[in-house]
Amino acid sequence: MVFQNIENATAKIAGEHKLITDYVERFLKAYKHRDKAFFGELSAFMSLMEKELYNHFSLEERVFFPAAVHGAKDYDITLMVLNLQKEHGLLETRLSGILKNKYAIVSGRMENPLVKTIADFLKDLGSHAEMEMRDLFPAMDENIRCKTLMERYLSMFSKDEQTAPDISDEKPGTRKAAADSGNKKESPSQSLSAYSSVSRLAGEHKLMATHVTRFERALRDKDEKFFAELSTFLEFLKKDLHSHFILEELSFFPAALNGCFDYDMTMTVLNLQRQHGVFETELQYIRENKQIISAGWIKNPVIERIAVFLRALKSHVILELNQVFPNIGKDDACRNLLIKYLKDMKSRD
Repeated sequence: MVFQNIENATAKIAGEHKLITDYVERFLKAYKHRDKAFFGELSAFMSLMEKELYNHFSLEERVFFPAAVHGAKDYDITLMVLNLQKEHGLLETRLSGILKNKYAIVSGRMENPLVKTIADFLKDLGSHAEMEMRDLFPAMDENIRCKTLMERYLSMFSKDEQTAPDISDEKPGTRKAAADSGNKKESPSQSLSAYSSVSRLAGEHKLMATHVTRFERALRDKDEKFFAELSTFLEFLKKDLHSHFILEELSFFPAALNGCFDYDMTMTVLNLQRQHGVFETELQYIRENKQIISAGWIKNPVIERIAVFLRALKSHVILELNQVFPNIGKDDACRNLLIKYLKDMKSRD
C-alpha cells in the first residue's frame, strides 16, 4: 500500500470502516431473518477479511495511532488509542479462530454455532470501527499537529511497504516493532525501582518468566507431575494477569507514549498492547478447557496451545523488562508522567 498523500490514506480507512459497518448491519439483518442465500456468500466476505483486515489495522497502527498519541499529547486520547490497539489483538485472534473453520460456513446452515461466533465477531468489529470514526478521527482532524505527524508517518509507512512483505503474513500480536530510545543517565535517587508499583510489576514479570521456563522444561522432559499442577499457575494468571495489564495500560504505557516521542518506542508499546488483547483471548480459551488441563495430559492440543501462549507471554514480559521499563526510567518526562498517572490511579481507587 503506497499512498501519495494523507487524504488518500484517510479515504481508504474511512471507506473500509463504512464497508465494515454496512456489512455488519446486513449480516445481523440476515441472521435475524435466517437468510440462507446471504450466508451462502459469507465465506467470500470472510476471505476478504483475511486478506484486508490485517492491512487495515497495520495502516492505523503505524500511521494514525502514533500520530494521535504524539500529536494530541492527551491522556484520554492515549487511553482511547490503547483500547483500540488492544481490540486489534482481540479481533485478529478471534478472526484467526473463525478462519480455521471457514469451510464450515459454506453450507450456510443456520444452526452451525460458527455462525453465532461470526455474528458476535462482526458486531464487535462494527462497534470498533464506529468508535474510531465517531471519537478518534474527528479529534485528530481538529489537531494540526496530528495531521502533520500523519503525513510524516505515512511517508515512512509507504517507503517501508515498498520493500516489506505483506503484513497479512504476520501472526496476530507480532506487528513490526523496535525500541532504541532513552540516552539519559539514570540517577539512583530517580530510579523507578523506588516505586512499589514498578517493583510489583517487575516481580510479576520475573515470576511469569520463571514459570514459563519450568513449563518448557517439563514439556521437554514429559514431567506428568508438573502438568498435574499446571492449573495452579494458570489460576494465578486468570486472577492476576488482568490487573497486571490494567496497571500497565493506565500508567506505564501512557507514560511511555506521552513522555517519549520516539516512533520506534511507540511501535514497541503499541505492539505490547496488541499482545494484551491476544493474551486475554487465549486466557478465555484456557478457562473454557480447564478440566482437560487438570487431567495432567502432556500430549493434547490444549497443552500445546498453552505452550505457545506461555512462550509468547515470556517474550512479552522480557521485552518490557529489558526495553520499555528501562527507557521510562531514563527519560525525565516519562518518569514524571508515570508518577502522575500512578497517583491519579490511586486517587480513583
